[in-house]
Order: sequence, then C-alpha cells, then structure tokens
Amino acid sequence: MDESGKCSILTQGSGVHVAVYEISVGDKRRLDRIEGVGSGYTDEIVDVPGFSDCATYKAEGSYVEGGLKPYDWYRELVLLGCRYHGFPDDYMDRIAMFATQTDPDAERHRQNWQLIERARSFMA
Repeated sequence: MDESGKCSILTQGSGVHVAVYEISVGDKRRLDRIEGVGSGYTDEIVDVPGFSDCATYKAEGSYVEGGLKPYDWYRELVLLGCRYHGFPDDYMDRIAMFATQTDPDAERHRQNWQLIERARSFMA
C-alpha cells in the first residue's frame, strides 16, 4: 500500500532463515494490528523444524505487486536482524543485492534511520 517491496516467504527457492519468538496473546493481537491482519495481510501457521507450528504473516494476493523496490531503511532493518541472529553471510549477501528506493515520507524515513542507528549502537 506504500508502493514499496517487502520480504516474502516463497514456496520454491533456496530456503528461508527465520527467528522464532514466544509472545503473549495480547502482544500477538497488537502485532496483528501492526502487521495489517485484515487489511491486506493474514496470519498463517507454518511448520518450523525444531519448533513445530509458528505464526507468520502473509500478504493477500490482491495486495501483492511484483517488482516494487523496498525502502532503503527496510532492507537495512532486515539485514540488521539477520546479523543479530547470525544468519549465513551468503543469505545476507542475497538480501543486500536487492535494489532499494528512498522513502518519500521524510518523517518515516528519518524515524527508521534513527531506529537503525540505535540498533547498530547496541550491536557494536
């Protein structure tokens, strides 16, 4: 809806690395609202080896538009999460190769880059 690309879990390909968190029911409801459940996204259960059933979010088909570039801050947040969780370098290299665009919403752009800088300071 914001004209930018997002991460996806595909049924084909070379696999995906995930981070698994345990959250309360109340936090799950809040996360559902943040992720847009009912407004273009659904929550789905996936089998994660070693963890069994885990919840994830999936965009509804009518909301998917191929070819959109992610915002630069979005890609950087994804990469920071990958680094934090120790995902393989070749996996992160594939993510880093995605072309990005600058977020036209200057305030959102500023806020997210501030978040990235705070996260980087914790990881140093």
